[in-house]
Amino acid sequence: MELLFISLVCLTSIILTTYFNRTILTPLGVFAILWMIISLFSYIHLYGLYETETRSYLLIALGLFGFSLGCGIARPITVKRNANTHSYHIRTEIVEILICLSILFYAYLLYRIYIDLGSIDLYSIQRYNRTMDIESLISSSSIRLFGSFIAGPVSSLAPIVVIALFFTEGIKSRSIVETALLLTIKMLATGSRSTLLFLFMYGIIAYNINKNVEKVYKVKRIKKGISLKLLAVLVLGIVLFVAMTLSRNMQVWRSLYLDLAIPPIMFQKWSDSVTGYSFGQASLGGFFFIILYPVQLLLRLPLMPLGFQEVYDLVNSTVSDWIIVGSGVPANAYVSLFWYFYADLGVFGVFLGSLLFGMWCNWCYLSYLNNKGSFELSLCLLMFSTIVLSFVRLQFTLPNYALMIVLLVFVFYGRGSKQGNTSSSRQLTTR
Repeated sequence: MELLFISLVCLTSIILTTYFNRTILTPLGVFAILWMIISLFSYIHLYGLYETETRSYLLIALGLFGFSLGCGIARPITVKRNANTHSYHIRTEIVEILICLSILFYAYLLYRIYIDLGSIDLYSIQRYNRTMDIESLISSSSIRLFGSFIAGPVSSLAPIVVIALFFTEGIKSRSIVETALLLTIKMLATGSRSTLLFLFMYGIIAYNINKNVEKVYKVKRIKKGISLKLLAVLVLGIVLFVAMTLSRNMQVWRSLYLDLAIPPIMFQKWSDSVTGYSFGQASLGGFFFIILYPVQLLLRLPLMPLGFQEVYDLVNSTVSDWIIVGSGVPANAYVSLFWYFYADLGVFGVFLGSLLFGMWCNWCYLSYLNNKGSFELSLCLLMFSTIVLSFVRLQFTLPNYALMIVLLVFVFYGRGSKQGNTSSSRQLTTR
């Protein structure tokens, strides 16, 4: 019965968003399809996965309803920016400098790993990164701080901005190659395939959004931006992705099923650990951290403020602590975004948090449809990543994600008059 209830909420959301937007590739459409699949996989509980209680399914349904309602509320409050007065422009030089500095950081990290391992083997690097901490490799606190506050968010944000520019204004091939080099070195240094997966996802979403918005797609602009260098980078990325996949030596389908099936039961088990409400500290932990952590360093405090430290430790324990969710199925993380809302305000928090999250997601989406700028598309792609990863966690809890938003709004882009931005826009156009 609970699965039927969730399916009805999801199907209703899909029908409504398709009717109003003429496409299913909207925040509400993607979110509803994802959680309908997750609920189905959880309900059939294969590979010895334990059953999830009805209460947890009902809370998820409440969250889905709140998200749908939030998307509906966002429609009338999204306005079109006045392009004749102010617009966003990319700060090309600053972005390229940050990308180059991030390349140097990950190259140095890869070099330190090579010194420790004696070779660069993808499988060995993956195992190495699971057991070792970056502090054991990089003794300098300033370099570690740069990696956490600059290189990490820049390497995640750069492909979003490059793709957004590519589909809206055009971009120099030099910036594409620099970004591709950064992603390649980062994949080698961390052994993670997620960077490449999200690069493809951003490209697919940007392509389809532009295709649906403009009706007649501007193929000439895309062809003009593609070069042999970009094709070579694409081939290299595919080779690296396949090599990393084969080197993991795991049952791919079992792993994929469990990744999508365990969030409801993880949400259930970790909800029992919530003894008091955090009133937003759990959901917005990433933003609190990037403010409090520098203060802690400057004042040389041993811990964060007491209330935040308790919430911070609880959130971290969902990642560090492994619990049994099935016969021979240990798991960590994957508590879903609904758990953070529950930690904030309990049952009411699941509804309110989902509603506000839905408002923000649809506002980002409609903002791009109305303004069609690279800044709006960058924010839209960043938003879609939060939806795709909503079965793992709420991305606002990660300092890296909070820094990505800060960099996007205050560093990568600037606001100025339309006349003042003309020269900056021309510099980015592919020649």
